[in-house]
Amino acid sequence: TATDMPAARAQFEILLEQSPEDGDLLFSLALLSREIGDRNAANAYLRQAIALGQRQNEAYYYLGRMAEDDNNSEEAIANYMQVRGGEEYLSANNRIGQLLVDGGELERNHIWFGEQRAEYPQLHDQLYGLEADILARAGAMNDAMQLLNEALAQTPDSTSLRYARAMLAEQQDNLVLMEKDLRL
Repeated sequence: TATDMPAARAQFEILLEQSPEDGDLLFSLALLSREIGDRNAANAYLRQAIALGQRQNEAYYYLGRMAEDDNNSEEAIANYMQVRGGEEYLSANNRIGQLLVDGGELERNHIWFGEQRAEYPQLHDQLYGLEADILARAGAMNDAMQLLNEALAQTPDSTSLRYARAMLAEQQDNLVLMEKDLRL
């Protein structure tokens, strides 16, 4: 429960004294500290884990979340951009795209996602789909459709991209394209 968290943090701090270079302990302490509202401690524990080269992707992701909580979009974006893999990678890119598009930086968003597709070609379809979804949620339906058309020109057999385009076509009342993509 919430009342047990300070006690749990105290126990983790005792363990950390015995193993000061344990990234898992540092990360757990960071999350506990964040949960009980001690953002300074959470930040410090996350930065320690990063300095040790442990749980870096997760640490940068949570630093980004905390910067977002403080309404500091640029700091959040900078932290999310340090997430270079792992389970948080696509979520971090979603947050980057959302923050950029919300800030009116569509071109910067497009450049970022282009760089990510070049660096992570195995995530080509997911990154195109994610970027298109961000644009569509922001109301930039035509930009999203153009992006999916570009993606499908490169990988015409992608089921996930065809499905994404079909769903977008439905939102635009383009039932002919929707049906075409769903039949392939």
